[in-house]
Amino acid sequence: MSYQIEKSSGFDLIPAGTELECRVEKMVFKATKTDRKYINVELRVRDDVESNKEYKNRVLFKAIWSLKEDSTRYNPVDISNLVNTQEYEGKEKLFNTIEDVINFLTGANMRVRVDVEESDQYPTKNVCKYFFKTSFAPKKVGENKTDQPVVSEKTNDSMESAVTDDDLPF
Repeated sequence: MSYQIEKSSGFDLIPAGTELECRVEKMVFKATKTDRKYINVELRVRDDVESNKEYKNRVLFKAIWSLKEDSTRYNPVDISNLVNTQEYEGKEKLFNTIEDVINFLTGANMRVRVDVEESDQYPTKNVCKYFFKTSFAPKKVGENKTDQPVVSEKTNDSMESAVTDDDLPF
């Protein structure tokens, strides 16, 4: 008897440095066995962006750890990096609670740079290392399935100018 084993494509590591368009699917409070608290950010690779290729619908994770000196507060740098991928009014965004942050980010789209994390204690895994604003608007039901970024330009006097077909080089 022989067995033919095919390489699994669903859980293979994504190469370090790969950038993918993702959506924050959910954010959940968790704790380690030693009671270190963190927010588990679950990001799903978008299936409506052609550049995501074979990684569509994969799930990636980001842990936002609580501060050692105050376990009720979470790493402000990680939170800032995620929040700054989104558009908001003014120069700063004020959140009264961590739940406000979670509500703001859940469902948000962003570009993620993937890294590979190795450990002596755990299997090698993908982690989300860097976060960027996305230029790809979500597709609506029935909308043309093209993968073109939303384009708008700001002029010097802060007026938005629309891009027309005449502006395109092709």
